[in-house]
Amino acid sequence: MHAATTQSPVQERTIVTRDRIELAAIAVFSAVGFDAASTYEIAKQAGVKQQLITYHYSTKLDLWKVVVDRVFFGFGERYEARHKGLEGVDRPSQLRLLLREFMLYSADHPEAARFMAHEGGSPGTRLAWLYERHSGPFFRDLLDLLVWAQNKGLAIKGDPLHLLYVFIGSVGMFTNRAEAELVCEEHSFNRNSDDQYINFVLGMLLPGIPTPDFCR
Repeated sequence: MHAATTQSPVQERTIVTRDRIELAAIAVFSAVGFDAASTYEIAKQAGVKQQLITYHYSTKLDLWKVVVDRVFFGFGERYEARHKGLEGVDRPSQLRLLLREFMLYSADHPEAARFMAHEGGSPGTRLAWLYERHSGPFFRDLLDLLVWAQNKGLAIKGDPLHLLYVFIGSVGMFTNRAEAELVCEEHSFNRNSDDQYINFVLGMLLPGIPTPDFCR
């Protein structure tokens, strides 16, 4: 029998400290972008000394990569789990439900799209790294799925790249939630309203794929 592994108090403090730093870094980087973000502000929001950031991550870029991985690997794990859970489901329904999963993740983690908005505006090494490691494989697979849906008459016609970016842009309802709340003062934003919005978007883009009963 193997003895249960336990963490020392130092290890536990390190894990807690890194988690606080990374959560603060996600908030700061996604709000203002890499260039405008400062390790001072991240440390302030994390409630730690600024020197701890350099100690744990060496540079601001190292920290940025760690938190980008945390945000996007989180989506990848959720997406793969959803994909495995749909084994045996017809392909049109799989497509609709996988796109729904992307939108739900965007609603739960609007910082993902905010990272892309900050980096996607101009070419650079950070964008190249993010694209090759995270967004590129997903977007290329998604584009292939949308082309397949168009060829089957399930998606609206037009340039599939346009369709892809209309879909990606649709998560603006979630990334700009504060703005949406100002525009729709009497609208109640919750998971039910998110589902209604997701069904509207997917119904518009994929008119040939009916909404599953449990999503109605």
